[in-house]
Parts: sequence; structure tokens; C-alpha cells
Amino acid sequence: DRVGDGDHRLTLTGYVTTESPPDELILAGRAVVLRGSEVLVILSPSGEEVLPGGRREEGESPKDAARREVIEETGWTLDTLEPLAALHFHYVTPRPEGVGRVIYPDFLWQVFVGSPRDHVPEQLQRGDWEMDAYFRPVSDMLEVLVPYQRVLLEAAVRSLGSREPEPN
Repeated sequence: DRVGDGDHRLTLTGYVTTESPPDELILAGRAVVLRGSEVLVILSPSGEEVLPGGRREEGESPKDAARREVIEETGWTLDTLEPLAALHFHYVTPRPEGVGRVIYPDFLWQVFVGSPRDHVPEQLQRGDWEMDAYFRPVSDMLEVLVPYQRVLLEAAVRSLGSREPEPN
């Protein structure tokens, strides 16, 4: 797949795996958050998405970044969090300027599958990108997601169906 905003174009390759990729290439931690037959959805200017998360801060693990970003974007703390996938992005445009920390030309997002613990709305740090967060039935979201997010949601449902993640 090709992704991007027009100015920054990238190719995207995804790998469903419980193996952790090389730490130095992981730019962000993200999570598919499941509660029974529902998934946590972020409403952004691009529409509904099921991968809350974001860039790692200095010294932060991908899992810790996912936990921090999920609570900042949705108000939900996470009970469980297990490796699910790695997304490999490759820039096909020149190195971006003014977009924060960049690993160029290739970087990874580590994606986890998790379950919610507590809703703590005072932890929300909404900006222009995160407009709302709510749970929706997985079956509804499978019909509207972009292909790579649909594949990750399907893998997350299968993963939790085959094992119960350990609390962290």
C-alpha cells in the first residue's frame, strides 16, 4: 500500500508477528484495544481509525508509548498489552522537515493488542487530530476501515480468541 498526505508519501508493509522488531527502527507504539466484541475507535479528520498511539518519547519503549498515547488520545488506561504486528514504512519522497522526530527512509510502528482497564477522561489531551474516542462493534468497523487497519483488527480478534493476554 501507499500512504501519506500528498507531501509525504510512503509505502507500507505489515507483518502480523509477536516478535519485537529492532528497537532503533521503531518510531511509534500503537494498539488495537478490544472490549468483548467492540473495538476502541478514534475519530480524526481522516475518519474512524482503530490504532490509537503515537511517537515514542526519549527512552520510552514501544509498549510504554502505546500505553501513554492511548490514554492521551482516548482517556482509557490499558489492562493487557501484547505484541500483534509490525508496520514497515518507507519514504518515497524526500526526508520530511518540521514533523518532529523522523527515522528516514525506513521506520516501524510496533502494534499491540490490548484490553481497556479504566476510563480516566481528565487524562485526555485532544488536539486537532483526535476529535473523539468511543467503542464500536468490531463487525461494524470491519466494513469501513482502510485495508491495513482491517487486517490488523482481524488479527487482533483472532489473537485474543486463541489466548488470553497476561496483565501488565
